[in-house]
Amino acid sequence: MRQELAEKIELYSKRYGLFMRPEYISFARDTTRLLLRNECLREGDIKLYQDYIASHYPENLPWEMKQYQETAKALERMTKETAIAWVNSHGVIFFESDIFIDDEDAILRPVQSKDVDMFRYNFNALEELIYNHQKPEDLFRRNRDCFWIDTRIELR
Repeated sequence: MRQELAEKIELYSKRYGLFMRPEYISFARDTTRLLLRNECLREGDIKLYQDYIASHYPENLPWEMKQYQETAKALERMTKETAIAWVNSHGVIFFESDIFIDDEDAILRPVQSKDVDMFRYNFNALEELIYNHQKPEDLFRRNRDCFWIDTRIELR
């Protein structure tokens, strides 16, 4: 495991208290799982993630490996210019990140919505390290060269 990934796992685990009460951590909020999934998707190597799921969530293994493969097929690394054009052509109103949205490794899930209440949501609250939400225009103001985008658009 890369040193940078190990340090992220330690940071996220401390923030969310995984070492204190791991029995209370859900599959969706397991930060080690999210970080391993993110790394393996971007690197194109399922092995480390598959091993983690098999040892920690064996009952979820078949379903999660299917989800992983679908995400891997839809994941694209885009330049800022390409990402802006893609967002404009697809009507994305906000992104949800897997890990901290300011991290250049974050995988962004685009969301569309016809719900007017979504536009009142505070998209700039970044106190969490996982599942951040941000409007594209705010995200693209950052000094980043590329964005990892899961091109499957979620409708909420």
